[in-house]
Amino acid sequence: MPHLRINYSSNLPGFDAGRALEQVARAMVDSGEFKEETIKARAYRADVFQVGTAPKGRGFVDAAIEVLPGRSDDVKAAIARLVCETIRDSGHWSDDVDVQITADVTELNPSYTKLVVGPNA
Repeated sequence: MPHLRINYSSNLPGFDAGRALEQVARAMVDSGEFKEETIKARAYRADVFQVGTAPKGRGFVDAAIEVLPGRSDDVKAAIARLVCETIRDSGHWSDDVDVQITADVTELNPSYTKLVVGPNA
C-alpha cells in the first residue's frame, strides 16, 4: 500500500511522468508513512482534456493516492501537500501553460484485498 495514480494533460512537454513517479514514490518512503515495496505507482496521459473553458494555455497534473484506513486527516493532508510539491519540483514547466497540480488522499474500502505471489513473497 498505497496506490498512486498520476493523470496529466498532454500539453506538458517538460513533464516526465516516469521521473515524477520515481520522485514521488521516494518522497512517500522518506515521509516514514510507507514501505518502499508497497507503493504501486502508475501514470496516465490525457490526450483529450479541458481545463476550464479557455481553448489553450492550461494543463494539469492530478495525483490520486489511496491508502489503508487509519491515518488522520492531518497526515493525509500532509501527504497530499508533499506529493504536490514533489511533482512541482520534478517538472520543467513551460512559460506558455498554467499548470494546476493537485493531489487527493483517500482511504481504500475495507474490502480491499492484497495477495503477494512470487519468489520473494
